[in-house]
Amino acid sequence: MARIQVRCHSCGSRAEIEVNPSEAGDLYQTGYSFRPCRTCRGSTRHDFLSDSPDQSQLGLSVRDLAVEKPTAGRVLVIDDDPAIRTVLQKTLTGAGYEVVTAETGRDAIGVLAREDFEAILSDVRMPELDGPSLFRFLEQHLAEAKNRVIFVTGDTSNQETMRFLGECGRPHLTKPVNLAQLLAVVEAVITMASGSPPAAS
Repeated sequence: MARIQVRCHSCGSRAEIEVNPSEAGDLYQTGYSFRPCRTCRGSTRHDFLSDSPDQSQLGLSVRDLAVEKPTAGRVLVIDDDPAIRTVLQKTLTGAGYEVVTAETGRDAIGVLAREDFEAILSDVRMPELDGPSLFRFLEQHLAEAKNRVIFVTGDTSNQETMRFLGECGRPHLTKPVNLAQLLAVVEAVITMASGSPPAAS
């Protein structure tokens, strides 16, 4: 067993964890893992810190294990809150996705007119053009894109919001977003949109 230094992506707290050589290799290669955080009290992303004391004992190094990961797909993130956009962007980028961001549904339409995405992550409540209005636009003008939408909302007490999410038939995530769940849902949507079989576990 080796002791590895990690830092919680959500709150910044550091921890030293014990891992076996196989787990350490996976952590070094991806740069992060999902595990419970004692400070956040939830399962959040933990980033590997290269100054882990037992790294040399495993005969591993970041340079040795660093590989250029292929792009997992392109994701459009739409949210008027810059802090949330940043968290979603960093999480998805860290998982190998190419990410483009937009502040409002109106901005997103301009992006979608020029570019294609395998997944579209959209807030529900936004100024100018909200999530439901964006979805209706996609239904009329970009029918293929509407099947790639994942909604994110903190407005779960609003009956109108919950009714829309039930009627549109698209997956949705609740804020604060569970990052492990985020990656799982994005992967599932991309797999379904591409028609590819799920990756073997």
